[in-house]
Amino acid sequence: MREKGLTYLIAIGVILSLIAFMDARLVQAQEAFKIGAYLPLTGWAANYGEDAKRGIDLAIEEVNSKGGIQGKKVEVLYEDSGGNPKQAVSAVQKLINIDKVPIIIGGLFSGEALAVGPICQSSKVPTIATQASHQDVTKAGEYVFRIAPPISMENLMIEYAYKVLGARRLAGLIFSTDMGRSGAAIAEEVFTKLGGKVVKTEFFQEGTTDFKTQLLKIKQENPDVIEIKAGIKEAAQIIKQMQELGMKLPIIGSNMFREPKLWELTGEAIKGATYPTWAPDPSTKSRYEKLISDYKSKYGFEPKTVTATFAYEATKLAVYALDKGGNTGEKAEKALLTMKNYPGITGEITFTNGERKARYCVEKIMGPNVFEMTDFCSLL
Repeated sequence: MREKGLTYLIAIGVILSLIAFMDARLVQAQEAFKIGAYLPLTGWAANYGEDAKRGIDLAIEEVNSKGGIQGKKVEVLYEDSGGNPKQAVSAVQKLINIDKVPIIIGGLFSGEALAVGPICQSSKVPTIATQASHQDVTKAGEYVFRIAPPISMENLMIEYAYKVLGARRLAGLIFSTDMGRSGAAIAEEVFTKLGGKVVKTEFFQEGTTDFKTQLLKIKQENPDVIEIKAGIKEAAQIIKQMQELGMKLPIIGSNMFREPKLWELTGEAIKGATYPTWAPDPSTKSRYEKLISDYKSKYGFEPKTVTATFAYEATKLAVYALDKGGNTGEKAEKALLTMKNYPGITGEITFTNGERKARYCVEKIMGPNVFEMTDFCSLL
């Protein structure tokens, strides 16, 4: 009897073990692939963060509608960076140490990406920056990638000012950030080499509302063109106050000028302003048009900035890395490193030292949500 009882207990134990094993396999099969994303969902750059999030959500919806990755759903875990490097660091540390994500999308801005890069590198979690353009972003190591070009977009805009606008005296009113100051230094170097002169550069802090003192200093130098690098609210105030001071100058800026909110705040005063932006070429036109159509179908309007396009593409790259590589940072990084001519929205993508090439052109604001692409372009 004792032996029969022991045999019975052993059988029950085996059955329970099998059930536990099957339950574990079922849980594993249902577990989603996770992607981390840090975006400025609040603060001065929230409109860009929201646009980026819409691009990411659209990409994930498309992926999951086709079966996800290896039959598993894909989930994005969002953290708010506030457009602030310190907050971005906290966001990424949570994504890596608590959420255990194997890959991260971000950042939109250079300050964030520069602060986060070393953390991702040391943790062996690849990060795909979107519009961060500081030349040092990818120098943190082989786990840091970016879609947008480095500061060479600044070169394109400055060359346009000199060669097309005919400017010989350049002034700037620029965000007092590492990126802003770095860009201003490059602008001066490029403009001077072309034969022009930077007559005045003024810097300001985030949240500044009164620019008249700085604008008067610039006006006294009689520039041919002014470069404005600012958030939407600050840029709108600068442009309005230029009008009040009778400063009728050509305006050049960054691709953030494409945000429709800027026209809402300034009206005709922003008409004719130019900025560098990604430009679709024939090889990507059909993919880009499909993205715009799908985006509009989902949200009821077209992307407000190129931020949505870059974020959408970064998401598809992250999915590719997890699918082709594996659900760990090291495997995902190797997949991105060995990827060749990925059919992206902004062109065929192959990373070399974390960088890729794409076509960029200078674009002009012509009206509310009306933009004119010039033929002043370069492969950056």
